[in-house]
Amino acid sequence: MIGVEERMVFSPDWITIFFLIVIVLLAAIKYHFNDRLSAMMSLIYSEKYFTEYAKTKPVLFNGYNILFFIVFFITFSLLIFYGLNAFVNNGFQIELSYFSIILLGLFSFLVLRMILGSLLAFIFEVQDEYIYFSLIKISNLYLISIYTLPILLLVAYANTKYYKILIGLAIIFASVLILVRYFRSLQNDRINFTSIFYLFLYLCALEIAPIILVYKLIVS
Repeated sequence: MIGVEERMVFSPDWITIFFLIVIVLLAAIKYHFNDRLSAMMSLIYSEKYFTEYAKTKPVLFNGYNILFFIVFFITFSLLIFYGLNAFVNNGFQIELSYFSIILLGLFSFLVLRMILGSLLAFIFEVQDEYIYFSLIKISNLYLISIYTLPILLLVAYANTKYYKILIGLAIIFASVLILVRYFRSLQNDRINFTSIFYLFLYLCALEIAPIILVYKLIVS
């Protein structure tokens, strides 16, 4: 008797559309900004990208960053979507309305973080350093979104019952890279906290508090 294998494929039409948007945007980035993309991909082992683009051209709002921000935004929303469904929700919620809540939550986090960061930068008179530091961190997130995208595609379209393992690996991989790149950014010679108190205030205000608020928004 042939055994029945559990089939786990989570790829409705609307998820496919989001993946296609990401792939098209990456193709556009490679076509128009190939040199910068290649330099960014080397961040895993080299800081040359920051020397060429962050220190000399610290601009957050340009074509490259706008396109890549959309890639990052969709990719991380999908990662949160699959992560919550795998480890938090009792049943797999694949409705577009549920994903829209995640999009709204991540967008709220990013906006709140930008407002708090700009406010703290103004208070401590470190606007230039804040722009430079933000460019470093967002570039790290761009890189991580590229590396996690293949795992998300595998989870969405592979006929496998081990999706929880794949999602867990993607979350661990992204978290480790975020932490490593984050603390390497803090050690950068242009990021100077005059005291442990300021560093603690920065971490609480910009990193911890927004995450807690957005998590409460999505889960509730």
